[in-house]
Amino acid sequence: MKWHRIKACILHSWYHLNHCMETWIDLFWFALINVFVFGFISSYLTKNVGEANFLIVGIVMWETVVVGQYTVTVGMLWEIWSHSFSNIFVSPLTFWEFVWGQALSGLVKAGVVIAGALLIANLVFKYNFFSLGWPLIFYFSILFIFAVAAGIFVNSLIFRFGTDIQSLAWGLIYLLQPISAIFYPVSVLPPAIRPVAYLSPVTYIMESIRSQMTVDVVLWNNVGTALGLSIFYLGLSIWIAKRALVRAKETGAFARMGG
Repeated sequence: MKWHRIKACILHSWYHLNHCMETWIDLFWFALINVFVFGFISSYLTKNVGEANFLIVGIVMWETVVVGQYTVTVGMLWEIWSHSFSNIFVSPLTFWEFVWGQALSGLVKAGVVIAGALLIANLVFKYNFFSLGWPLIFYFSILFIFAVAAGIFVNSLIFRFGTDIQSLAWGLIYLLQPISAIFYPVSVLPPAIRPVAYLSPVTYIMESIRSQMTVDVVLWNNVGTALGLSIFYLGLSIWIAKRALVRAKETGAFARMGG
């Protein structure tokens, strides 16, 4: 794996971003609109019910996962849609260099989106995220690792089943939203669903954040569990993607993606 080829993929992603309004809207427009919507809901509930800033915190943390996963998966789909996916691998570029290039590009994009969200939260809704302190570094990093794992997994599904399921690129991740305790504690969920919630690293991160916001205690066991799960899912997604990639090359599906 060579850094200069990964860097080329990052530049390629940047050039595409500069000339594609759809990507700007998908990455920034919906994310920032969500921050405003949940920010206003949080403000209302805080004034009429009590402390409810966990809503705006939840949506900002969730957008980290969405933007990271979207970038990894849709970065590949744009190459397929432009009929250039298989062509770029005529060069010495490997598939995994391409994936990590998209992941690093996604890290930058997610950083810009989150920075904008934090600014809105601070200026418009008077909530300072940095009151959570340096554990924020762990929270964002773990969520981004999980986002990359999710993106690679969706890519492997596209390899296996083709672009007929490409809508999963921006839809599959939302299956986790209701069960990941983003806006409410796990105890709100039906008892039958609660064990499933603890399969999501997002659940552990959000439980720790709410603990900080209410009793000023970081749940380090939760943070460690979330990190372990994220790394496990990353390894599993890479293993699945490798098998799907081999299968796609054997059947000719890989070549047809660029045709």
